[in-house]
Amino acid sequence: KILLLTALAYEKANDFSLENQYLNKAYKTYIENKLEKVYSTYCIRRSSYYRMTGKLDSSFHYARQAKVYAEKYRNEQDIVDAHSLLRANLVHNNEEALEYEFFLLEHFKKLNNNTSIAFTYNNISGIYGHKMQDFYKALSYSDSAYAYYEEMPLMYKNWLPKNRCSIFEAMGKVDSSFYYFKQ
Repeated sequence: KILLLTALAYEKANDFSLENQYLNKAYKTYIENKLEKVYSTYCIRRSSYYRMTGKLDSSFHYARQAKVYAEKYRNEQDIVDAHSLLRANLVHNNEEALEYEFFLLEHFKKLNNNTSIAFTYNNISGIYGHKMQDFYKALSYSDSAYAYYEEMPLMYKNWLPKNRCSIFEAMGKVDSSFYYFKQ
């Protein structure tokens, strides 16, 4: 796992060449030692690498593999990460993206992770509002996100009004849009 954590560190540093090298070393170690229980974690890291380097088909492939192995070995964190990556790669399939978001929402509710609940409601709102033009549902899910606003860390609080502002803007309600822009 240390090779995968090192790969993650290089991803965070935007050094994709070194990330790839460590992912290759991790895969070799996985094969040599038959570490099938950690294959889902490898697939998460590989999927994220391909997502960051713009190879969305490969990212989606590895995210699906991660989901299969994470479920097989009941690796809860990898199940969540796989769903997050699958959703992130579905830029044109709104219905499937919503399925992954609702899965994540239920998971975060079980954990009482209020910041993640707010983000997930906000993501659902964005899909309904920006991609599907279902503004009623978009605002409804945005309202649900706002229920957790006070509990969110300060550095994330601007995401909710930014989303709501753009929904009102898409609706042509400039006054409401401006109100949330000022927040």
